[in-house]
Amino acid sequence: DARYMNQGGLTSKGIDLQLDLRFDVGDGAALNTNFQATILDEYTETAFPGAIPIEYTGTTFNSSYDYRVFTTVRYQKTSWGLGLRWQHLPAIDPQNLSADNRTVHAHDQFDLFADWTFSERYQLRAGIDNLADAEPEVVGATSTNNALGSTSVNYDPFGRRYFVGLSMSF
Repeated sequence: DARYMNQGGLTSKGIDLQLDLRFDVGDGAALNTNFQATILDEYTETAFPGAIPIEYTGTTFNSSYDYRVFTTVRYQKTSWGLGLRWQHLPAIDPQNLSADNRTVHAHDQFDLFADWTFSERYQLRAGIDNLADAEPEVVGATSTNNALGSTSVNYDPFGRRYFVGLSMSF
């Protein structure tokens, strides 16, 4: 019958950056770039009031990466466009910093996409997610358990995928 009370707390400090640029490259074409970064300066938690804060910045706990980068470059003409997206996650330490736990490696993933607008009513889209078929990083490995198959939601577990879509407007 005891009531649960969460009296702990957390501190999170950091900065989110976004930069959007567009360059006219002649003949009605444009080069669009989008850069997003999250920089985590501090992530700590306390179990109860007065407890010593536990530092988790740069660890797998709550996916507390030191930083994350997401970049898109897109070439756009009047009726078609082509783009490339890059996601970078740095190496990250295990939550439990014992000597036996292994660091999770840095991860890069690329996506390629294109679109073509024909007539005034139709747009065809297609692309490849995880273009290089990057394997998800192993999370939780130790010297006695290589944790093969263990990963987290931060990494694409499905591998390379293709998509095609058609939009119609009336």
